[in-house]
Amino acid sequence: MLANMNRIRTTMEKHDLAVLVSTTLENVFYVSDYRPLHRAYQAMKGVSTFAITPREKGIEPAIVASISDVAWMDLLFLKLGWIKDVRPYGLRSIEYPTGARLSKLEEKMRDLISENVAKDAIEALVQTLKKKGLDRASIGLDEMGVTHSAFERITKELPNAKIVKAYEILREIRMVKTEEEVGRIRKSAAITEKAMMSMMHIVRSGITWKELSDHFVKSIVQEGAIPVFWTIGMGSNSYLSTMPSTFRLSKGDIVRLDLGCIYDGYYSDTARTAVLGDPTQKQKTYYKAILAGQQKALEATKPGVRAHELYDIATKNVREAGIPEYGRYHCGHGIGAEIYEPPMLGPGYTAPLEEGMVICVETPYYELGFGGLQVEDTVVVTEDGFEYLTENDRELYIL
Repeated sequence: MLANMNRIRTTMEKHDLAVLVSTTLENVFYVSDYRPLHRAYQAMKGVSTFAITPREKGIEPAIVASISDVAWMDLLFLKLGWIKDVRPYGLRSIEYPTGARLSKLEEKMRDLISENVAKDAIEALVQTLKKKGLDRASIGLDEMGVTHSAFERITKELPNAKIVKAYEILREIRMVKTEEEVGRIRKSAAITEKAMMSMMHIVRSGITWKELSDHFVKSIVQEGAIPVFWTIGMGSNSYLSTMPSTFRLSKGDIVRLDLGCIYDGYYSDTARTAVLGDPTQKQKTYYKAILAGQQKALEATKPGVRAHELYDIATKNVREAGIPEYGRYHCGHGIGAEIYEPPMLGPGYTAPLEEGMVICVETPYYELGFGGLQVEDTVVVTEDGFEYLTENDRELYIL
């Protein structure tokens, strides 16, 4: 199980909620271990999946899913998720001829989809909450995964309930990771770092952005992960994320790699900088400065330190180490089932770090006419400090 159920219940009690209804892909995944069909979220707009998490241990949690999700075997045959109470909705898309010989699992599917199925997701959600005696409760609804009209309809069809917007409450819960989550982020980071080193080995004069990009994607897929972003900045335009197809790397050019993938539902995000051939004095000085800022912020990472304090430490030390004009809107962020999660390491973010949080600490620098430099690492906050989840050397790479 991914979720920290004790933290879920404690946070629900803090916000006086009897039940949480998750709607976004990452929140449904977190509380149930079930990932709704990606095609439903990307190609079939309006197809919803809800995960119902009651605070009371005696009330069984439930999944409200499209009958297509159920019939296409994601929930039953592949045994995705730990929640057994599955409430399908919509029109049946699989048949079961009378007299056909079925396995026990197929019989279970037949029974599930032959019941009186709700016509749509909201009807199924309301019916399920009523059957569980939660239609008069304080309901935390993840508002980010429903339209405004859907939110209004849910409110209307549950007139005796108190509906509270809960997207940020769920993100508050997810800030502190379980051991399972940390393990998945560590593996995701390792896959990305392996791909990054492989890319470093093929850098040469004349190489194009597309060649490096294709190499990264292939490397990630070979490891069983999903490539999600690959910022490959080159030359004096290395502050950019992509380059013209005609651009070819030359001696003295910067190569900035900011890369990430998804492994088993969890993101990675790491960055390193290289120079092809001998670096200039400015390249060396400025990289040393951003590395110093990141290092000082990492050294200060421990429970109780506030997010904005790490930002202040990072920017102050970059300036003192050689880039007096250095400025950023953030110097890091939480990471997990989303690429950007709280806490954000930026001005005004007062949330204190807690043991079990996973954060990326970074100090990029971008300058027109010069290029971009970046170092970024992922760490987990421990009882008295932090532990690296990324392992590659953090010095400027000379290729």
